[in-house]
Amino acid sequence: MEKVMPEIIPKTKTAIFLLIFGVIFGMTTSILIVSVVTTRDSTNDATYLGLLVGEGLMLLPVALFCKKLGSSYRTFFRMKAVSAKSLIAILPVGLGMVVVMDEMDRLVQMFFPAPEIFKQIDRIMTIDSIQSALAIIGFVVILGPLFEEMLFRGFFQRILEYRLNDVTKAALYSALTFALVHSNPWGIVQIYIIGVFLGYIAWRTGSIWVSLFLHAINNGFSVLFSNLPDGALSGYEFHGHMHPALIIAAVAVFYLGMKWFVAVTPVVERDENIVFIENIHDSSTFTS
Repeated sequence: MEKVMPEIIPKTKTAIFLLIFGVIFGMTTSILIVSVVTTRDSTNDATYLGLLVGEGLMLLPVALFCKKLGSSYRTFFRMKAVSAKSLIAILPVGLGMVVVMDEMDRLVQMFFPAPEIFKQIDRIMTIDSIQSALAIIGFVVILGPLFEEMLFRGFFQRILEYRLNDVTKAALYSALTFALVHSNPWGIVQIYIIGVFLGYIAWRTGSIWVSLFLHAINNGFSVLFSNLPDGALSGYEFHGHMHPALIIAAVAVFYLGMKWFVAVTPVVERDENIVFIENIHDSSTFTS
């Protein structure tokens, strides 16, 4: 019978190098685009363009490496199809998570308030025209999460799962890099927790699509909150925090949503038809 080529797993140091190089390349390109394209009337447009191109270019080194190996992009970036039930079940999980993370952010800001310059980041997500709405939603809610899930949960965490043979460590390390790349010391705890949870979802489903949907929900609400008029959430707040009743409800929704998600989403067994790149010439690694 015809032998099936196993999926090639690169070394951990190679994965780390590709990740770091991609991040530096993407960020540098983003800064250059913003500095070159920006005019007095197009600051936000240049920022959106720079961020979009920069995040996309973070994937380029990994994509080129994948092509060099002759691997499937679908497998290399963990883009296998998932059930509609899993996608639907994650919706209440996302809604509960948004409220809990919002309160956590408020608590962190009490003890470690972010400087004004970081608060100005919210202005980037301010929608003031159809053009800005398309740009913000397209980047912050759709393409940004897609690129990040492909890079961190699709590529990096997947390699660590095989190399470390420990899903927990793989998710923790991937989440740490995810948090550090966001370059926000005042939000690193929240981003790290979200990253760990997204890593669990990607591992359980064997795919990035559900974690992408959850990521998009989180970012979508961030855009929504940034564009609400002052006082719009006053009915849901209590002395500068989310109302206790809302937090309790959010935790309950999150818990029930997770029970539903776990019930309809069995753990996907990882593909064992793989070969570590250092053993690629060992013909015994091919299966018939």
